[in-house]
Amino acid sequence: MTYEITLGQPAPFPISAMPELIREATIDACYQSKAPEALVASCALAAVSLACQNLIDVERLPGLVGPCSLFVTIIANSGERKSAVDSLFTKPFRDYDDEQEKLKKEKLARHMAALDAWEIQRKAIHSAITKATKNGRPTEGVTHQLEELYSKAPEEPYIRQYIVTDCTPAELKFKLRHPFSSIGIFSDEAKILFDSGLMRNLALLNKLWDAGTVPVGRRTSESFRIANVRVTTSLCIQLDLFIKHFCNDNSEARPSGNLARNMVAYPISTIGERFIINPRSSYPYLSQFQARITEILRIEHSAIEAGTHTRRVLKFSWDAQQRWIDGFNLTERQIAPGAPLSTISDFVSKLGDNIARIAALFHYFEGNDGDEISLDTLLGAIEVGSWYLKEFERIFSPAMPLMPQDQLDAIKLENWLVKKFIKDRCSWIDKSHMERYATIRVVDRLEPAISILMRQGLMTNITDPPQPGRKPKIRFGLNVPYFEQAAARLQINGPA
Repeated sequence: MTYEITLGQPAPFPISAMPELIREATIDACYQSKAPEALVASCALAAVSLACQNLIDVERLPGLVGPCSLFVTIIANSGERKSAVDSLFTKPFRDYDDEQEKLKKEKLARHMAALDAWEIQRKAIHSAITKATKNGRPTEGVTHQLEELYSKAPEEPYIRQYIVTDCTPAELKFKLRHPFSSIGIFSDEAKILFDSGLMRNLALLNKLWDAGTVPVGRRTSESFRIANVRVTTSLCIQLDLFIKHFCNDNSEARPSGNLARNMVAYPISTIGERFIINPRSSYPYLSQFQARITEILRIEHSAIEAGTHTRRVLKFSWDAQQRWIDGFNLTERQIAPGAPLSTISDFVSKLGDNIARIAALFHYFEGNDGDEISLDTLLGAIEVGSWYLKEFERIFSPAMPLMPQDQLDAIKLENWLVKKFIKDRCSWIDKSHMERYATIRVVDRLEPAISILMRQGLMTNITDPPQPGRKPKIRFGLNVPYFEQAAARLQINGPA
């Protein structure tokens, strides 16, 4: 069964407000994937953010300079083709990561050789110090040599990686240890990142969105500081997991300000409407989009290798600056107690920042001249940012009604049964087997979930009468036609 939170229809995503290359590539990707427009556009924005974030910053007001990285979250169930859409926009990053993985052995081999040579020198100097000490000779000279040697100890090679899909907080911190690191956390199954603990480390994520400094203490190795790095996130999360981690009473996502930093989209599914009509052999704007990302990566790598890497600071033109200030002041008035946007004041307080980031990304990605963001570019960013404002308001104002726990458990149990059916093609299942292996192993919660699936006609109790003196072995029959259809949908669509 499909469970939906009852919300109003989302507004159409303002694709026309995006600059030409991003707009046309988004239209190409929509045509090719048949995925929801808001999902496709959000994926495009995340790819642009990852491409540009290490080369530009944006000045919102004189002296108020910040990053242009975006945090994007898409609520969608399996089969909505986020992974397919991501692959269209992020191919240049993944190609680069694949190339770096091939070079990894070569870099590590050079490092080990340099480390061995360094160790031989260290032992030789140690031996000289020991010998001089025994013979009563001065050791200042060789001690200075040792200090010099330690200052030149070979550093472990930095294996650059743009896209991370599965990572613990400790692993992410280690990947970001180098200044000017730039990473995208892209996942079409965000549950993996919640299970790893990364998406529950809200303080770390907030710091990274702010481009703040994060000290990392180590007991067994040298401590370090994460500073001057940039991170983009693009996550697809299923509805029940979104409710669990972002909307329940125990969640810190909203009180901590993490949810407010995210641009959230909950598009209407296109499953069942993705018909193949007039297939095209080429998508020229998608190709140009990928070529532009490749060009930007080449600029970044050349600057880093030459030791000249800096981030350009983009500023608003005079009229754009006034328009941004007017918009900021307008929304500020609307979050006063009792005002129209007061229930989502957390998101609105970050909206001006996100709009400035989007405007900077539009300006740079399109290859506009100079460092001044025009009024037209800002107006496009305002329209896109306003869509995310309306979407956040649609979902969270009034607060998203929580789905009862028994319904959430029924969704999980049904999903587990579908996978079980695909594996074993079973027409029945013992309750004891569900208690041991299903995703819900608390008996008090399993019973209500089973009851819901029985009311929906997905299961029936087929327990045989017990033999005298024995407890009945509770068994449930499965609605085989339904599970055959559900299995076929899952196998055709694959994970989101």
